[in-house]
Amino acid sequence: MVLSVVIVSYNTRDLLDRCVHSVIAGTTVAHEIIVADNASSDGSAGHIRAQFPGVRVLELGSNLGFGAANNAAVKISSGELLMFLNSDTEIRPQAMDRMAAFFQQHPQVGIAAPNVVYPDGRFQPAAGALPGLLQEFRDRRTHRRLNAGDEALRMRLREQYSRPQRVGWVTGGCLMIRRSLFTQLNGFDEEMFMYFEDKDLCKRAQDLHWQVMTVPDAEIVHVLGGSSAGAGGRLRAVYRQSQRRYYQKHLGWLSNQALLFYQAVSK
Repeated sequence: MVLSVVIVSYNTRDLLDRCVHSVIAGTTVAHEIIVADNASSDGSAGHIRAQFPGVRVLELGSNLGFGAANNAAVKISSGELLMFLNSDTEIRPQAMDRMAAFFQQHPQVGIAAPNVVYPDGRFQPAAGALPGLLQEFRDRRTHRRLNAGDEALRMRLREQYSRPQRVGWVTGGCLMIRRSLFTQLNGFDEEMFMYFEDKDLCKRAQDLHWQVMTVPDAEIVHVLGGSSAGAGGRLRAVYRQSQRRYYQKHLGWLSNQALLFYQAVSK
């Protein structure tokens, strides 16, 4: 098996249906699809079994979070490459095939990701430099400008990522990794319930001298927030907890103290 596509599901039945359909319709490389369902209450697991008999559904007894659910699914997978895909995404035709070919052509690459767009076609930043305090401010400024409608900046970012880029991290919502590397890294850090587990995985891969790259001729559509709609306050707390975990693992004491201050004054 060349590729295992793992999709974590939590109460996104209709989005999940479209995501699975897009993978089946747009991928020719030998692959399997595994849905890891985090105890959804909307009938997601049964719906996928009924509509897509060839898809394996792993029903988890509770909501384990993003990283832990992916880790559980990997244990029953068999692909040489692993693709982690959010349920609120749809892949463009041949995106997975092009990603798999990219890994064959670039043996030094351990992790890669496609370009990401919104449903209306606008470019969506989904890769960047690894976290640090200065980078936090840069990223925050960029997102504020984009959210305020700075389409000139968005076009510059699209142009920047129109060529393969070596980056610090790519989003776990559409991340492909070699199984051998994922195993060597012991998978996602399960102490990060959600957020920063992708940055942590990329950081640890680079510590082992693997490259993290973007693949612009592969593209997916992402309904940003579609898999976490309506949980803003709780997810902000989860984000900050995972952020602290990342800083504790990878950055020094001074950065950790500065982060705590930053979080306190930016509530």
